Amino acid sequence: MDRIDTNHEDQKALEARKTSIHDTLVLLTHYFPTYDGTNHLYSQWDRCAALHHHIQALRDKVAALKPTETIDDGDQELYNKLIHDDIWYMIEIQQFLDAERSLFSLLENADNNPIFAAKLHRSLLGLYERTGRSILAKKSASLEFEIIERDSQTVSNDIANAWSNMDYTRVSAFEALDGIIYLDKAILMAKDVPEPRRYQQFSIDRFLRNRGRANAQLQRLEVALSDFYQAEYYQEKIHGPSSHYDGETQYERAKIEARRGNFERAYSLAFKACDLVSVDKPTHASVMAAQYLLGWIAMLQGKNTLALKHFEKSLAISKPNEHQRGNSGESARIEWRMSQVLERMGRQEDAMTLREAAVKVKASLLATGDYAQVKDEESSWDALVGLLYR
Repeated sequence: MDRIDTNHEDQKALEARKTSIHDTLVLLTHYFPTYDGTNHLYSQWDRCAALHHHIQALRDKVAALKPTETIDDGDQELYNKLIHDDIWYMIEIQQFLDAERSLFSLLENADNNPIFAAKLHRSLLGLYERTGRSILAKKSASLEFEIIERDSQTVSNDIANAWSNMDYTRVSAFEALDGIIYLDKAILMAKDVPEPRRYQQFSIDRFLRNRGRANAQLQRLEVALSDFYQAEYYQEKIHGPSSHYDGETQYERAKIEARRGNFERAYSLAFKACDLVSVDKPTHASVMAAQYLLGWIAMLQGKNTLALKHFEKSLAISKPNEHQRGNSGESARIEWRMSQVLERMGRQEDAMTLREAAVKVKASLLATGDYAQVKDEESSWDALVGLLYR
């Protein structure tokens, strides 16, 4: 009799735990912003931050269930989606190490859900690429592409994004010539649809930005600028004027103007880009990259003191972020640039100290095989960081 009572109480306790999990899950799913693989959560970070620790607590409750105490299938699907949405928030706020562990945990149980697995690979490629691990990003993009092409029945933004990601990761690995055909296909899919559905249903602004980056890498500067101008047309329709994405295109256009020797124009564009990407996230990697670009342009102008000031601001962002990002490549690249400026200023000893430390970090990262190895020295340092931050 005692055993029956104990079993009954255990069952009641389990049902109470599962009910609590269900109620919490429904509530959090309702209020936490949805990431669909194409959008960003920048404008909703405050809400994400307020709910993030509740999602982590829910994850711990689910993890504490025994193998015989799994949650219902319907709740499992909701749970997977919620955790994945929260992971993308973690990626955006640069908690890459925790996000990577969580993605691997979800992938372990995604064998019977290929479409969800494709979404996980898409998030992984984004995480890898943002940390410069372009070789791993390419593999994840290929896995996503294989699933989407096999299992999707109609042309959609999901398919177009899979094509786009095949290019994006190859450009990141300095293989733009191999990748650009994929972006041409993604853009064609979007342009086959009339406006306004073209920009309402497809991430055409992203496709154009990425093709612009590919063309810039191939030294097709006029074609790249055309892509960026087209992207800005759609960006305003989708995100309104002066968005974060305008910051991205201003940033890319600044690099092109600098290559052409139009340094004043380049600096002006880079400064505006920095202002745009700084909104609500002053310590984000995009701000670090904008300060780096401003420093590089100042170097080209021979303004060493100004260049050093920008590089120091860039380093002040990248250094504190290293622990949660799990990557010191960004800081190493900045320190390498700083060593060049210090050498110009006659501070040979300081320059040597920074350069030796940066070279050591670079060698350790390249030894992993996760990063593209490029012969050109400047590009070899760029390979340590994500494409958006070069």
